[in-house]
Amino acid sequence: MLLMAAECVRNGYVHPYRYVIVDEYQDISRSRFELLNALRQSKRYRLYCVGDDWQSIYRFNGSDVSYILDFERFWGPSEICKIETTYRFTGELLDKSNEFITRNPRQVKKRLVGKGSTECRIITLWAPTEDEAFGRVREELESIPDDETVLFLGRYKHDIVKLGDIGLKWKPNLSDGSFTVTWHMRPNLKMTFMTIHGSKGLQASRVFILNNKIGGYGFPSLRAESPLISMLLNSQDSQLDEERRLFYVAMTRAKRRLYLVAARNRESRFYKEITNSEVNRHLNGIPITCLWCGGDMVIRKGPHGRFYGCSNFPKTGCKYTVQDKLPDLGKR
Repeated sequence: MLLMAAECVRNGYVHPYRYVIVDEYQDISRSRFELLNALRQSKRYRLYCVGDDWQSIYRFNGSDVSYILDFERFWGPSEICKIETTYRFTGELLDKSNEFITRNPRQVKKRLVGKGSTECRIITLWAPTEDEAFGRVREELESIPDDETVLFLGRYKHDIVKLGDIGLKWKPNLSDGSFTVTWHMRPNLKMTFMTIHGSKGLQASRVFILNNKIGGYGFPSLRAESPLISMLLNSQDSQLDEERRLFYVAMTRAKRRLYLVAARNRESRFYKEITNSEVNRHLNGIPITCLWCGGDMVIRKGPHGRFYGCSNFPKTGCKYTVQDKLPDLGKR
């Protein structure tokens, strides 16, 4: 419909607008861009866009972060105002989330400064097994005051199943796709489960990120992106970049406490980064540790020459690769 509307404008429709304001510009797709561009070619207007490239998380739905990263390439010389003060969270969460998201190679450079009276801490709920880790979640719920809100976040909707294993129950809210979570031991504690995509724009006193494990349905997800999406969207932005932005969104939903749930030998790359439990080693710019699953990077050969591939392929399905930057010693 949007592309059809853009075509109508190009065919002669003259719009009455002097000002156009676009919110959540970081999530704009090609069809939305084409409509905005067609309207501007038909009759000039002042364009105001509000967005945060760190929170661009709808690549699977066609959004292209390059529209905000390369704003002036698409719209010409512009006045850009950076909002670098947040009143939503401070302290450890501010420092860790800043450090985490700025590892993405392509982004609008900025450094958030927090202003507020309450510092947000990060707490790891780690245990030898996943069942024991979720047992620690239950223990934590026992001491949270009734006047605070709890938000459980999953990379996938089925991440909610682990809450049932510790005695929690839930019912769906058809209006927004969330789930109201209850526990007979804490009947007055307000608890909600959502996927991270659904939580954007929301906050809670206590936030639990439930999925911090490696694997295809882990976080970052190792599920292969649709070839169609990869073909249509900017090749400079990768699936891992999007996963990092999604984790950043999850982190910044918390106001007082952020909890990361993980089990031994299953900790995700993101979990290790946040907790500083493992520092990735590099050789001439090539990561020796797989940036997706934590496996070892090994030299492989393909039709286009040498490259580094994850040693866990095809065992776990990890397809992370890096082009070889070392000289091919077999050639003279």
